[in-house]
Amino acid sequence: MSDPAQVAYHLVAAYLNILGGNSATIASNVLNAQGVKDIWTAWLATGFTSYPVMPGTTWTGAQLVSYLISNGIVK
Repeated sequence: MSDPAQVAYHLVAAYLNILGGNSATIASNVLNAQGVKDIWTAWLATGFTSYPVMPGTTWTGAQLVSYLISNGIVK
C-alpha cells in the first residue's frame, strides 16, 4: 500500500515520543499511547486513504501528519 504522507513513520514517532522517547513530553489530553494505536487501527481499516476523525469527517494522510506536527507530537 502507498503511504505518501508517511503516516506510518509519523505514528511510530508519535508513539515513541508519547512513551517519553527523545525527552518528549506529550500531554495525555493531546494524545496518549492508546490513541496512537487507535489511529493506526483505523488508518489500516480504511486502506491508507483517510482517518475517520468522527462520523462524517475524515482526514487525509497529510492532514493527520499535520495534526501530529502542529500539536508538537512529532517534529
